[in-house]
Amino acid sequence: MSHNENVEEELLQMEDDFNEQSEEISPTTNGQSEETSSASTKKRKRKFDPFIEGISKAVALLGKDLQEASATMSQSLNAKVELQKKTSVVTSEILKIPSMDQMDKFKASRKIMREPEAVLTFWNLEGEERETFVKLMLEE
Repeated sequence: MSHNENVEEELLQMEDDFNEQSEEISPTTNGQSEETSSASTKKRKRKFDPFIEGISKAVALLGKDLQEASATMSQSLNAKVELQKKTSVVTSEILKIPSMDQMDKFKASRKIMREPEAVLTFWNLEGEERETFVKLMLEE
């Protein structure tokens, strides 16, 4: 809702409040002016009701979209954190492989750590399969 629309709505609300207070203080003797005031208030209310309803629906949709986006971002962030944790301990695991010399272990470690898919594959394998994978990565 724009600033001008907010101001206009506030002014109309203030006018309605003023009219209601005036009616309470000095009741009108003319039934027709009371009906006119009531009719104009209803007319203004009808004018803004669909608008307010539309704004409410739009806000609800935006809220839902923001909630979904937040959940997606949270999952993505958690996945990145998990990958960083796994990546940070690749070298210590590769250093445990007895059949490779130190230089090859470091080369393989650097190569695996640069590729997220290689890190995930490394941790999905165990024992001899993991060792074979490390040697394969070193040869590529």
